[in-house]
Amino acid sequence: MYQFQNEHAKKAIRLYGLTTILGILLLAAIAIPIMLGMNKVNAIFNGDVFYEEYYGMSKLGMFIDIARTETFFVVLLWVSALIALAHGVGGTIMMHHFIRTHGGKSFVHTLEKEMNLSTATWLEKSKVYVTENYIISFKNGFVALLASDIVWIYRSEHSLNSVPTHVTLKVLCSNGKKYEMANVAPNQYDTEYPIITGTVLEKNPDVLVGYSTETMKAAKNLMKEIKKRKRNK
Repeated sequence: MYQFQNEHAKKAIRLYGLTTILGILLLAAIAIPIMLGMNKVNAIFNGDVFYEEYYGMSKLGMFIDIARTETFFVVLLWVSALIALAHGVGGTIMMHHFIRTHGGKSFVHTLEKEMNLSTATWLEKSKVYVTENYIISFKNGFVALLASDIVWIYRSEHSLNSVPTHVTLKVLCSNGKKYEMANVAPNQYDTEYPIITGTVLEKNPDVLVGYSTETMKAAKNLMKEIKKRKRNK
């Protein structure tokens, strides 16, 4: 198991642990009402009990009514719990896999040194460390990238029913892989994201910034060059 000593990093990682625990507790708590709901359906269908509100209704009508009033909310809670559990477990697995494939303990030691430098900046809302050489994200699992390896950085806006919900910062690296580095509320974008973008620009002045027809075409050409270099190795 790989562990960080930096306080901000430890707190961010604990969030995944907390999410996992909450997901498991929700699953356990939801099992009880599901069992009770199923017992009610079986009792009505078998004629063991009588509910006045279902008098004169067909069995199908009773089933639909119970599903509408009880099962829907139970299923909704189940889905929420499973998402929370997957988020917690998935984030932890992703972090350890990323660290293991990038050098293990020595990689952790390098990141610790970077995070503890006086020049390092912790972005609380984004859950991102901007250090002298790295952009270290704890928001969506775990990603630590050399700022100089980023070749394209852009924002992606998300909305629900035309209402802005959050903004995601995405990057393309020189290895051809894309990463989501952070996501924040729309009103927090201008506070923290320029710090990340500015650091990347400082390390790689040729980086593509923003999402447009031109940058997308340039990024596609970059991807072709990257794939060609990989084939020629």
